[in-house]
Order: sequence, then C-alpha cells, then structure tokens
Amino acid sequence: MGMVLKILIMISLNVGFIVANEHDMGDEDKLFEKIKKDILNSSKVMAFSEECFVSADTLEKANKCVEEGNKISKDNLNHIRNWTKEDKNEMLQNIRIFNKSIPCIKNAQTMDSLQKCLPQEVR
Repeated sequence: MGMVLKILIMISLNVGFIVANEHDMGDEDKLFEKIKKDILNSSKVMAFSEECFVSADTLEKANKCVEEGNKISKDNLNHIRNWTKEDKNEMLQNIRIFNKSIPCIKNAQTMDSLQKCLPQEVR
C-alpha cells in the first residue's frame, strides 16, 4: 500500500471517528477546523511529493523524497523498500487522487461534507 493511500486512510479514520463521536465531544467546530487544517497542511507535502516522485527513477531517489517529505511534514514515514515503475505510477496516482480532493476540502463547512471529499476507497 502506498504512503499516500495510508495517509488518506488515516485521515478518513480520524474524520469517521470524529463524526461518530461529535455529539459526545461538545466542540465539533474546533475539531472540524483542526482536521481540515491538518489535511490542508498535508496537501503541501503532497505537492512537494508529486514533484519529487515524478523524477525518482531509482529506489535511492524515491527514499530521498521520503526523507525530504518527512522534514517538511515533521513525520517519520519509513523508507520505501521496493521501487518499480509500477510502484512509482501507483504512488503518483494516489498523490493525484489526494490533490484532486483539496478544493472540495477547502470548501467543506462540516465534518460530513469534508468526509464526502475523500476518495471513495478510503471512506
């Protein structure tokens, strides 16, 4: 499973958890804004990642992209173990799917509308 798809699944799980528990938490607006902000911050990393992975034709270059992305996001994602042409294409496809959802997420006004912005395969 690609790194981008993992990120999308984590976001979806967080959104789903919050939607399920929003009545118990009391301050849904603050939570919604935090989730939305986190997703939009991830979009900055994804923009960098798309540029970087496009030119990553070797495992070494792909892992350099992961390292640079980790610096930008302050995450600690693992290095890629395999990097074939198919892996690269899947990674770029997942990044592009994520990037296509960003305008919808920017316009989302509720947790429900934000969740609907996420790709079907991670809802």
